[in-house]
Amino acid sequence: LRACQYAISNNSLDPAGLQSMDDFGLENVLMNSGGYAAEMIKRIRERRLFKRSLYASPDSIDWNVVEQYQGNPQRLEWELCEQAHVPYGYILVDLPDMPEMAEMKAVIMFEGRMITLDEASPIVRNLEQAQMENWRVGVYTLPEYREKVTKVAREFFQVKKDIRQVNFSELLR
Repeated sequence: LRACQYAISNNSLDPAGLQSMDDFGLENVLMNSGGYAAEMIKRIRERRLFKRSLYASPDSIDWNVVEQYQGNPQRLEWELCEQAHVPYGYILVDLPDMPEMAEMKAVIMFEGRMITLDEASPIVRNLEQAQMENWRVGVYTLPEYREKVTKVAREFFQVKKDIRQVNFSELLR
């Protein structure tokens, strides 16, 4: 996406033409546009991808930070890049919307009174809770920036506990 935004901003890519492009065509346009867009395509081709710096659940971070940047992850990326002294575009933030299950808030008649479905059903409540437990904010960067980006992101989100992804083989040791 950022590669496309870059190519559009330097007039190498016409947004109207995106609908008719296949993957190969888009990749060629991005490679030929040079700069950031070409670098990202080259990285994808060579499997030199961004790596995870932070992957955190709602209960392990300061929720006020998430609410402040919800809907504007680019602003968050700018701030993280500034604090970590990383060029813009080399920190990507996955800040998904909070899961909403409107059906669970449907009002039903239960034992003579009107209540929401999640109030009436433990199964529905558990589904809602499971959705929340699966929500994560992700911060990604290049391997050479990973250590400092991890440090900055942990401070920025005020991570409350150590979150570390382990391989199954590490657990068996």
